[in-house]
Amino acid sequence: MSPTPASPKVAIVTGASGGIGAGMVDAFRAAGYAVVGSARSLPSSDDPDFLTVDGDLSHAQTAQRVVEQTLDRFGRIDTLVNMAGNLRKQAVHRLHRRGVRCGIPKPHG
Repeated sequence: MSPTPASPKVAIVTGASGGIGAGMVDAFRAAGYAVVGSARSLPSSDDPDFLTVDGDLSHAQTAQRVVEQTLDRFGRIDTLVNMAGNLRKQAVHRLHRRGVRCGIPKPHG
């Protein structure tokens, strides 16, 4: 599908099953956006302007599926809000290295 001038803007919201992510879905819908909600567990929707894609976004295949299904359904992506993740209530210095995945590159030198 390709976007038409009258088609709504499209937002992808990860972590859409609860908390701030669910609130972001509601806010975008209220602003007239078509929304793609993604989370590990998310019930399907019959609303033509709300697509749900469940899966674990720590797997690249899930992220690819979210983008592909968004483009197939709406033909565009205007906004991405990443609310996926989890909270560990522990001091950083006490976290085990295997339990932390971080995108900060090692310094060169």
